[in-house]
Amino acid sequence: AYLAVFHFIRQQYGFLRLYTRNEKQNLLKRIDSVMIYSSTLYPLLYWHFDGQQSFNWFTDNDFIYLDSPSAIPILTALYLFIILIYLIKEVYIFFIHKSFNLPKNILVVGTMLSWYFGIVYFKGDVTFTLLNVVSHGFPYYALVWAYGNSKSMDAGRGRRATVLDRVFKPINLVFFIGILLVFAYMEEMVWDGLVWKEHLNVFPLSLKLPDISSSHLLMSFLIPLFSLPQLFHYFIDGFIWKLKDDNFNWSIFLK
Repeated sequence: AYLAVFHFIRQQYGFLRLYTRNEKQNLLKRIDSVMIYSSTLYPLLYWHFDGQQSFNWFTDNDFIYLDSPSAIPILTALYLFIILIYLIKEVYIFFIHKSFNLPKNILVVGTMLSWYFGIVYFKGDVTFTLLNVVSHGFPYYALVWAYGNSKSMDAGRGRRATVLDRVFKPINLVFFIGILLVFAYMEEMVWDGLVWKEHLNVFPLSLKLPDISSSHLLMSFLIPLFSLPQLFHYFIDGFIWKLKDDNFNWSIFLK
C-alpha cells in the first residue's frame, strides 16, 4: 500500500517537473515542489492521524494508523501556511516577471482538490476511487496516447503531426481506450472471482471460476502473481518520466 502511495505522490511531482521544465532551478521552483508534495501528504497524514476510516487504500489495516486527532490542527495550520507562501510566490511572479504558468497551477489546484475532497472531506470509498484512483490513470493514458500517436503520424506521413492530428482520431482513440477497458475488466474479474468475491454482480463470468479460497497454498501463489502487473507499473513509471526524445513535442502537454 505504501509503495502505491509513493507512486501516486511521485506522479504529481512528475507532471509538475514536466510543466516547469523550462524554469530555472531556484527557491521559487522549490516552493512549487513543497506545494505539490504538501497537497498529497497533508490528506495522507490526516488519514493516518484521524484513524481507521470507512474506506481503505487496498484492504483493512494496510496503513499504520496513529489515531492522534490532536495533531490534525497543527498539520492543517502548516498546510495552510504552505498554501499562503505558494500564493504569495505566484502573485510575485505575475506582477514582477509578468508570467503565469497556467498548466502548472491547474495541476497544483487539481491535486489539492482531488486529494482533499477524496480523502479528508467526503471520506468515502466511491469518492476516493473516483477522485484519486481513477483520475490517477487518465494522465498516463494521455501520455502514452500522445507519444504513440505522434510516432505513428510521423512514420506514416514523413512529417510532424499537428496537435489536432494527434487528438482527433476517433477510431484510433476508441480502439486504444477499448483495449485498456477490456484488459482492466478482465483483471478485476479475475481478482474478484478468485480472491475478493465482493462484486459478483458486476463480474457475472467470475461465477464460472473455481473456488480456491480454501486453498491457502494456491492463494499464496496467485495473489502475488496477480499483483505483478501493478507492481511492474510502479517501476516502469520511473522510466516514463526519464524519457528523452528530441523529436517528440512535449509542448502538447503545456497547452
